Formats: sequence, C-alpha cells, structure tokens
Amino acid sequence: MTVEGLLLARGNPRLPEQAAELDAWYADVHLGEILSGSAAVRTARSFRAVDPHAEFRNLAVYELVGEDLGQIVDGILRDGPSRTPTDALAESGRRLDLYELIAARHRGS
Repeated sequence: MTVEGLLLARGNPRLPEQAAELDAWYADVHLGEILSGSAAVRTARSFRAVDPHAEFRNLAVYELVGEDLGQIVDGILRDGPSRTPTDALAESGRRLDLYELIAARHRGS
C-alpha cells in the first residue's frame, strides 16, 4: 500500500553570519539533489523561522510517497555522503521527524 508522509529536518547555521549561505545552499544545491536522488520524494522545500528566538532557524520539508516511509528516509540518509555538503549547517542540535499522512482536505473539496 502506498502511503504519504512528511520528513521535517530542523537545523541552524553553524555561525550566525552563515545564515544567508545556508539559505542559498538549500535553494541552489540541496533541494535539487534530494529530488534527483529519490523518486519517493515528491517535493522538497526550505523555510526560515520568522521568530528570531525560535529554537531552529531552518526547516526543510520533504513530501514522501511510497510503500515504507522508514525505508525512504533510511535511503535519503544513506545517500547523504554522495550529496554536496555545506559547512554552514551546524552539525549538533539538528532534528529529524517523520510523519505519516492520516487525512487531507483541499480548498473546494
């Protein structure tokens, strides 16, 4: 059975002055590499916190579709070394959360 889910990846710039560099890496490098690496990733988007005091400045949201969300995430993580790294992302304090879709409604339906 095919299921849908969201992988949420939260993190911060390694240094405050690297925030713009991290945003550019997400936009210009990382999201495209994620999409080209796995057919199970339907969309990849990056966000920055509006609240300057948020625990995490950056949020990446990956929309996943497949038979086993855990295996999809394992594949994404396993392929990590083949993607372009950035030293602008802090190594410590990152957080990954995986959610499975239980219901959806769209405007007009």
